[in-house]
Amino acid sequence: MWKKKRNWVLKKADYRCERCGADNKQLYVNHKTYERVGYEEQENLIAVCKSCHGKLHGENPKLDIVSLFRLHED
Repeated sequence: MWKKKRNWVLKKADYRCERCGADNKQLYVNHKTYERVGYEEQENLIAVCKSCHGKLHGENPKLDIVSLFRLHED
């Protein structure tokens, strides 16, 4: 299902970074919110280049992404 969503986002963005417009073959699909991880709605996803992906995560340093994907306590 993720692959299908990812491909839809990339195609919708015409394979360009939706933040800076770079035409880049190495694009990431980034979550605008992590509230629905695993059940993402397509409008909550954005195609970004490597540089913009790093900037997006740098803009929110308090975001603890790892804990959102933890399946069980260690």
